[in-house]
Amino acid sequence: MDCRRDQYPALRGLIGDRSPAIACGDFNAFPFEVDLGPRFHDGWARWAPGATFPARLPAARIDQCWATSELRVSAA
Repeated sequence: MDCRRDQYPALRGLIGDRSPAIACGDFNAFPFEVDLGPRFHDGWARWAPGATFPARLPAARIDQCWATSELRVSAA
């Protein structure tokens, strides 16, 4: 059982169908692992992929910022 993946349905349940919504934080997951459903897009995807891990020499992004389509991320 992957506890991280179990958290995505719980987060979707908290957010529900209300719009607009933003979900940002230290997900400890790569963007392709995040499953918030079709309402959400990766707010960082428009810019460089960004790197947040490991802290000293970041090579991968495990911190995330996702938003519903009603919102436009203007900087990352």
